[in-house]
Amino acid sequence: MSTLIFGCLTIYAISLSVAKASNATLLLSDDFETARPEWLISDPSLVSIVDSGHKGHKQVLQLTPDGGAITSLINQLLSQPPAEPVYALIKDSHNWGAVRVEGQVYFPADGDAYLGIVHGYQVDNQRADFGSIYVIDKKKRRYVRVNPHYDWNPARALYEEFRVNLKKPEQSGWLDFAAEIVGGSCHFFIEDLNVPVVTFNLFDEQKGLIGFIPRVVGESVWLDNLRVYSIDQHSYLGSPRPQSISKPADNLLTDWEVSGPFADLQSGLNSWHPFAVDERGAVVAAKVTEYLGERRYAYFRTQVTLVTPQILEFATSVQLSLRLNGKEVELTGPNIGRFDFRRVAWFDFREGAQAWIQLPAGSHDVVIEVKSDYAGTGFFARVR
Repeated sequence: MSTLIFGCLTIYAISLSVAKASNATLLLSDDFETARPEWLISDPSLVSIVDSGHKGHKQVLQLTPDGGAITSLINQLLSQPPAEPVYALIKDSHNWGAVRVEGQVYFPADGDAYLGIVHGYQVDNQRADFGSIYVIDKKKRRYVRVNPHYDWNPARALYEEFRVNLKKPEQSGWLDFAAEIVGGSCHFFIEDLNVPVVTFNLFDEQKGLIGFIPRVVGESVWLDNLRVYSIDQHSYLGSPRPQSISKPADNLLTDWEVSGPFADLQSGLNSWHPFAVDERGAVVAAKVTEYLGERRYAYFRTQVTLVTPQILEFATSVQLSLRLNGKEVELTGPNIGRFDFRRVAWFDFREGAQAWIQLPAGSHDVVIEVKSDYAGTGFFARVR
């Protein structure tokens, strides 16, 4: 991690009123022009101040991808570590508590780019986990997506129900955005700074650094006019958003144990620990497996007792292997053994299952082997 000095930092102790947030205090103001705060960055050649040439903006913070996704996939095939990530984190922001982050974002090139808001960034046992919500700009579309990272592995494929498509104008301009971070909950606003497009409360970490990341591969993104305020609570107290989110699937398996992580495949497993699924019933295996590290395997076990024969189904963003009652058993399904960037695990099985097996009546010991895979290592399981 590098330390970079740039911009215009102002720290205040005066109370302000910010978009309905109560008792807000301005903690940081940075327009990247004159005074010089400290930031924690990954690479000065990829995170830097540039002259925008835009009226009213002048100098801006530019975050540039390093081609990490492609490099990481090649490295996986060669059994090498993934590429180093790109980030700009605000020093000491883990001590700020609940905050509202406001700023402006611009996509200077006609290509694929995004700005990700980082929250809860923590390094533990040499791995970094953090929450993230991003706005992405592509040639013909723009949308917001939830994308927590576990050991820097993006997990967006486990949270597809939170994706929100935005209207993309014919000519791009600067976008106003805000993010309110209260514990592990993040409300993300774009253009309308009073009503969030996404309310997300499924990230566990309650305290950590805040900051920004670009897309792992694609075009640069610009950030300007950053403000961070302390707040007491979320300003939006309405129904969860997006409002299209339905309830989770029925008959989900939610009582799991875990063994791992391991650097290699394991035959005999003797040490098991309770594993908590999230409130949707997701087994977020990426919380256990490593991505930048070498321990990429983990095993998840549950017990299934059936009065009549039923089907065990998985909505999964990663290839799974099954051990049923101590024996390796083949799963059936369209995504078995095939990596696909478009693969997602729907929490309500709205697109069906990616893997399944018919189980006879009786009691069954179910062990799922998972290997860390790019963009969403986890699954939902149910019987029906």
